[in-house]
Amino acid sequence: MENKWGSNSLLVIVMGLPGSGKSYFAARLANEIGATHLQSDKIRVHMGLKGKYSEADKNSVYKELCDQTKTLLENHKSVVVDATFHLDFYRRLFYAMADKINVPVITLLIEADEETVRERLKKQRKLSEADYNTYLRLKEDFDPVLHPFLHLYSTDSNVDSMLNQTVNYLTIGNDR
Repeated sequence: MENKWGSNSLLVIVMGLPGSGKSYFAARLANEIGATHLQSDKIRVHMGLKGKYSEADKNSVYKELCDQTKTLLENHKSVVVDATFHLDFYRRLFYAMADKINVPVITLLIEADEETVRERLKKQRKLSEADYNTYLRLKEDFDPVLHPFLHLYSTDSNVDSMLNQTVNYLTIGNDR
């Protein structure tokens, strides 16, 4: 997919709190733009860290996620990375890596209203263990987003609209 930067590869960071719909959206977006979808929850499972959320464990997951992203980008693949990215430290890790290899980064923040999040987190999910209490803790700790980003609001029926808005943003640079 040709993007507004004329680059063959692109890093799209999809961040948001548990239950925001970011993983579902990120998978759909990756498919739409022909990118590889990397998901922190999946990497956590593959690393044998499911259920382990110490700072060291989180750092290990984000480092592995960043390393896998870098490898794909260096091989001229576009990547959609899906994680909470609730701390600016984790975001900066990815921005610095992409800057070093001269790949543009697009940041998307996905949010949903509290009732939608509460209902989504009641359902059993394959990879994520986050519940509503996890959502509340991460919401309290979520660092402000300091880089430009596209803000998307998720409902249970607007993923196609979100995809259209994002693809439009990626291709013609509607920087709103």
